[in-house]
Amino acid sequence: MSLAEKSPLIGLFSTLVGAILSIIVYINNSGEAAGILILIGFILGVVMLLVYIPVVLIEMGWCGCLGTVRETALKAAFEAKGKVIKVILTGLSLITFVLVVVYLIWGEIIVKGFSSVTCGVLTIIAVIFWLLNSAMSVIYLRK
Repeated sequence: MSLAEKSPLIGLFSTLVGAILSIIVYINNSGEAAGILILIGFILGVVMLLVYIPVVLIEMGWCGCLGTVRETALKAAFEAKGKVIKVILTGLSLITFVLVVVYLIWGEIIVKGFSSVTCGVLTIIAVIFWLLNSAMSVIYLRK
């Protein structure tokens, strides 16, 4: 199985981890103006999860429980609108990545000066997972 075939599953995993880390950082920094960026990143991550779950089920062939007729109809509908879904996933992942990077630079480095090591490290890890998500979205888009 190539990386392009695994990209939806890797994207789902990185979205889940990125969203969890984003909400943890937001909770630890609630009340700050910069925290709204990470909250928006979390909300976009939840939207991406809602889009990724059916994509992973279809792409990995895990929707066999629907029955042959429904599975065939679902795959046909996905193939007809697949490019739109791929573009939406790529756009959301790039926007989320940029928001979390801006939060890291503005909120953690400039405003707080890494006063909280835990939040700083969690934000850096979240940025890495959102970057992985963006890369997987681009690979999936090109497939």
